[in-house]
Amino acid sequence: MLSKLERVYDVDDATEQPPLANVPPPRYQACYTWLCSQLDGYTRGHADEVLRLASFLIMGGLAALVNLAGVWVFSRYTNLPYDLYIVLATEISLLCNFALNDRFTFHALAGSQRRWWVRCARFHGPSGVGFVLTLLIAYAAYHAAHLSPVSAQAVAILIVTLVNFSMHRLWTYRGSSQAPQPAN
Repeated sequence: MLSKLERVYDVDDATEQPPLANVPPPRYQACYTWLCSQLDGYTRGHADEVLRLASFLIMGGLAALVNLAGVWVFSRYTNLPYDLYIVLATEISLLCNFALNDRFTFHALAGSQRRWWVRCARFHGPSGVGFVLTLLIAYAAYHAAHLSPVSAQAVAILIVTLVNFSMHRLWTYRGSSQAPQPAN
């Protein structure tokens, strides 16, 4: 019986997805395999989830930068009310976050076989919970703690990150009980 790591590079069917979150180009496979085997030892066979979480954090970090840049631009260069520009910046970063995580973090999971718009809608569900939490925390940090708009948003993003990963991993990209639909 082959381990997860041994099966990564033994994919028979072109449509079959490898079990690990991110498979490198062939020139990096030996290093990647060694790193994963070391990580598998430390995580008791859960290297794929650790790599998926690391990818989620990196992609989320990029989306957080988009969010913070949006808050900065809207607060500096528009006359929009605070609540409106927080919502706009959050939605822009959410779409960026979906695109990055759909492509790089969760692409190897069974749920990635759904149509693009279905995955995007499912991503917005848990993200909506995170969005509300982010708004409440940022609002409290801005109005009660008197932090700057960017600092308040950064605090909120840090707190909500792990909640979002768990919801996306367990709901957005979980396998479907019906036959998979072709991805767009």
